[in-house]
Amino acid sequence: MRAAWGTGWFALAFAACSVPREEFPAAKANALCDLQKRCARGAFHAQWSEMKVCREKTEEDVAEAVADFDWCSYDALEGGRCAARVRALPCDDFALGRTEEACDLVFDCGFAR
Repeated sequence: MRAAWGTGWFALAFAACSVPREEFPAAKANALCDLQKRCARGAFHAQWSEMKVCREKTEEDVAEAVADFDWCSYDALEGGRCAARVRALPCDDFALGRTEEACDLVFDCGFAR
């Protein structure tokens, strides 16, 4: 039986470094591309000519997505934890699309969680 999602990441979460808001898209993009290459190597190589291209395009996509959160507060430590959790995500969770769950504490827009 597998532990609940996230419970095994306790030590990882506290090992992460802070990521300033302006560096968050690049940090998350790097982690996402590393994860995709590790978990979906064939799809990665079919989609991207090289890691640099993946990181550049994914950074643009992340920056566009987080622009909607400009009015929200940003937690730099959670930004670092997000990148660390994405990079360490098990491949089965990647396949289930759980990358966003790894980053749900980065922005606080005043809504109850």
